[in-house]
Amino acid sequence: MKQLGSIAAAAAVAAMPCAYSTPTAKVPAPPNPTTSQVLGDTKDASLLWVLPPVSGRAGGAKLSIETPEATCDSMTNIVESARSYSHQIRILAAQREKVLARLDEMSDKTTADALNLFTQTEKINAAILAAYSTMNALISSDARNHGGTLLISYVHEIDRNLARIKEANPDSSVLPVQTFNSRLFFSAPGSVQDGVDISLLPIINSYSVAGVRAADLAKTQVQIAPRIDVTLSLTRIGACMMAYPAKFSTRTVPRFGMTAIYEYPYAFKTSVRASYNLKNIYNFLKSSGTSGGLFTSSSWSKTLESNWGESALKFNWEQEDPESKVSPADRLEIQRMVKADLLASIDKLLLAKADIKPADAANPGPHGATVLASGLDKTCAANGYCAAASIALKTLDAIFGSSSMSTEVQKRLDVTATYSSNETTARYVTQGISYAASE
Repeated sequence: MKQLGSIAAAAAVAAMPCAYSTPTAKVPAPPNPTTSQVLGDTKDASLLWVLPPVSGRAGGAKLSIETPEATCDSMTNIVESARSYSHQIRILAAQREKVLARLDEMSDKTTADALNLFTQTEKINAAILAAYSTMNALISSDARNHGGTLLISYVHEIDRNLARIKEANPDSSVLPVQTFNSRLFFSAPGSVQDGVDISLLPIINSYSVAGVRAADLAKTQVQIAPRIDVTLSLTRIGACMMAYPAKFSTRTVPRFGMTAIYEYPYAFKTSVRASYNLKNIYNFLKSSGTSGGLFTSSSWSKTLESNWGESALKFNWEQEDPESKVSPADRLEIQRMVKADLLASIDKLLLAKADIKPADAANPGPHGATVLASGLDKTCAANGYCAAASIALKTLDAIFGSSSMSTEVQKRLDVTATYSSNETTARYVTQGISYAASE
């Protein structure tokens, strides 16, 4: 399998025959002194598969500005005008966080009080979107043109983890899991302390990995490597703010966090079959206040443990396990994993079913003050599913925002699909890696 240092476009999540060894759950869990998840194998009991770590780090960045300094001087007024809107958005976002926190504490999301809180979040979302749109309208097309490049290397310690796991399991073969269909998302370096959050501005046009452009990556299947060399194409306003922060009265530095979403093959030891409806799942998330991907460790657990309703997700244990050989605890754990996987890939599933093509830009744009990959290592408590789900839902939030889905889109989503896997039929499962920006 070719390694670019990362990335491939998302393919449809589908079941596939297990013609070869495939990762699966390992019971009992083997000794694991690392942050990588360790899995067993469907055919070889002595083989251990190791996932990438759930977190990594960004190395030093190299900025190359291609915008004349005089042109940068002419853009200072744009940033100054953006300050008031940035301040307004931050206030509104803080209000939304408080409302969502109150909503999250409610066990019954169908009460009048809960519905009132949900209505409040919708109104705040609309106000945020209006302020964001007005701010973006201030930025001229010239300021959005290519203005420079930023080279950043992102690394994770899979090789070190493989060695430590092998040392802890000397009688086992230890291999890295093959990863597929990767996508990259970048978080802008915030400068909120200076009065303007540049993550709300169009500062990135696109990206490439090892010379392969983002648009071409959609046609290539490659693995996430321990080191990913990324070239960010910056807009003029983005390059200017990083090259001449003093001109803009900011302390902006050329660094970005990143989240890489990937898939890997996985086969359940137990036959699993469930029917799901994307429209009803998304409606459940909206009613619970988590449709924007604003997870905390506790709200992520609550979302997995909640009853989504059979119209959204229904497990067919009567057919798959008629003799109840699977314990209630194991059933619950399987159901949590299925839910986590559906949430982690819901953007791809939903957009494909709705026939909506997401933006090709490196950062699909924040809805309100939502910043992609920002603080996922803290809010998701080193959980790869949670990191991927946060990105997935923020992507949908950027597309649908406070507006309602069109009737046509709702019709396309209002169909029942099947989630299935067993020891002989694997499927691609979605995970994420969060890379912290260098200090």
